[in-house]
Amino acid sequence: MSKSGSPGEIPLSLGEGSQRPGEGNSVSDEIAVEIADHLATAADQLQKSGISAADARQKAEEAFGDREAISRRCYWIKAGDTVMFRAAVIGLLAVVCIALGVTMVGSWRAQTRMAEQMSALAEELKALAQQQAAAGAPTTPLEIKGKAYLGSPDKPAANTEMLICRVDDGEVVRRVATRGDGTFQSAPLPAGDYSVIAKRSIGVQSAPIYLYSGAAVPPLQLDVKHPQGQVAVSLSQPLPRLEVEGKYVIDSRLYLHLDPQELRYRRWTTKSAMPDHWPLYVWSPETGFDKEASGIPDLSSYAVLGNDELMAQTVVNFPHDGERLTAGPNKLVAAVVTDIKPFDQSDEVKRPLSGGPSDERPAIRWLGTDWVVGGYMGILWQLKLAHEPSQRPNRPYPASWVRFPKTTTAIDLNDGKVTRLEIEIPADTVSRIQTLVETYTNDFDFADAVKKERPFIREVNVRVVGSEAK
Repeated sequence: MSKSGSPGEIPLSLGEGSQRPGEGNSVSDEIAVEIADHLATAADQLQKSGISAADARQKAEEAFGDREAISRRCYWIKAGDTVMFRAAVIGLLAVVCIALGVTMVGSWRAQTRMAEQMSALAEELKALAQQQAAAGAPTTPLEIKGKAYLGSPDKPAANTEMLICRVDDGEVVRRVATRGDGTFQSAPLPAGDYSVIAKRSIGVQSAPIYLYSGAAVPPLQLDVKHPQGQVAVSLSQPLPRLEVEGKYVIDSRLYLHLDPQELRYRRWTTKSAMPDHWPLYVWSPETGFDKEASGIPDLSSYAVLGNDELMAQTVVNFPHDGERLTAGPNKLVAAVVTDIKPFDQSDEVKRPLSGGPSDERPAIRWLGTDWVVGGYMGILWQLKLAHEPSQRPNRPYPASWVRFPKTTTAIDLNDGKVTRLEIEIPADTVSRIQTLVETYTNDFDFADAVKKERPFIREVNVRVVGSEAK
């Protein structure tokens, strides 16, 4: 044995079974090195006291005790936590695996029972179908039934043509007529989504009807009466008028424009957004969605009213629709239109800027409906100023800048009732134009001022007072 005291001088074994499976010799080797170093150090100290090397080694080993027992104790101190953690993990995994196995077995049994029940139900249904077929049981046809009436179910709409349409493309697939009591029946139809339209002066279209086997479709109750309401207005003050003898006249009109929200030009299909209200009212029920959009008329109503008309009419008379308008939600545009003309100018005016000689132009009334809707405000005064023409070419006309307001007021017209409106007239409608007339004497300067000020059309405040029976 060498006296160097190196760990290699003292062979050390942990004994039989000291090496753990899967652990290798790393922990055991560390313990053996530490014990060998300890014994070598002890033997070296004893040898320095005069004892021989062999005796020193023997005494060091005797003093150290049972090496194998101490090695095992040290091993469990160093590696015990790791071994216990692995054992716990193995145990937990075993529990999880057992639980999953139990769950899978339970799920498999539940699925098996469900499959058996579904198979049994299918067999029962098949048997029932076979029994019905054998007995010749009739099948219920898919069809649309209903009743059309005029305002009240006790007022049937007899002999009214009913169009059965597909709602995806608007195609008419069936035409039937109501009986004397207003009832109708479509006869068998293929499964699908449909709508019914009563063909009258204004068509009435029902909400979509979903016709499928097994789906309960109650009889359709369709009110085919076109609901109509009326409008009456009162002003905060009379429409202003100013006459300057020998120079000019400034006068004004009330402009009303109503756009019904439930009146459509043609049949509704799913290509359009779903409406908020049903039924819909169709101006041209025979016009399908595939028709060209060009030439579609304006379904809104408008009126141009002066003080005389407002005083004489208890309700507003709209040229296209008379007093009666489509009831339901409407959008109203209201404005005061003011214009100026030379004092000696007749109220009957040849249509300005029309082609052809002056004597061939149609005559229209100053501040009449055609004048206001055509946007001719300001042109007569500019033409008067142009008698001394400017050197600047391409004379602009005020009509190029006439713009009606886009702000709308939502009003609901009730069937058979008059909706009353209060309208506030701005106080400076005349004074603004008078200032321009007195300030600018050149037609171009006047046109530039009109373009900037836009004085001819003034938006007004509208308040809905309520509705009442006429």
